[in-house]
Amino acid sequence: MSEKSTAEDILKEKSKEFYQASTDYNPQENKLEDFFKELQKIIYYAMLYRTPEELIHERVDAEKPLLGIQNPQIQKPTVENLKIARNYLSEAELQKLDNTIMNYLQMAEPQLKSEKKLTTDDWLSRLKGLLQMNGFAILLTRSKVNREEMENKVKEEFEKYLKV
Repeated sequence: MSEKSTAEDILKEKSKEFYQASTDYNPQENKLEDFFKELQKIIYYAMLYRTPEELIHERVDAEKPLLGIQNPQIQKPTVENLKIARNYLSEAELQKLDNTIMNYLQMAEPQLKSEKKLTTDDWLSRLKGLLQMNGFAILLTRSKVNREEMENKVKEEFEKYLKV
């Protein structure tokens, strides 16, 4: 991990450990990306009442400076960085998200080290329990916007942006 790692980068790295330590882990079925995306969706929804796909779909806009991106390190948006929900968050939203991720990791790390027999669903359930205990909303349904819809909107807005 570099100095510039975000809490989401750390979560992604740790999710690999959780996934591989799960009793339902099957090396022939690599579902690590799905597992991480599920953790990410649960956290985003709890913090912002939107999944990452919903957030991007809502905030990407060719009429806004940098298409709505708030990440100060991005001066010229690309389609790839338009697909990253974190890039649309305000400083306050980022802090809230990062704090929640770090709280989850602090709770989950000892469970990982104790070698408890947990499934991937157990890891997700523990995250939901922590969020619920702290008074956050829990994602109970599917996202209103799927990945394909979000990517189509990003592409449309980016094309409009390039024409301006």
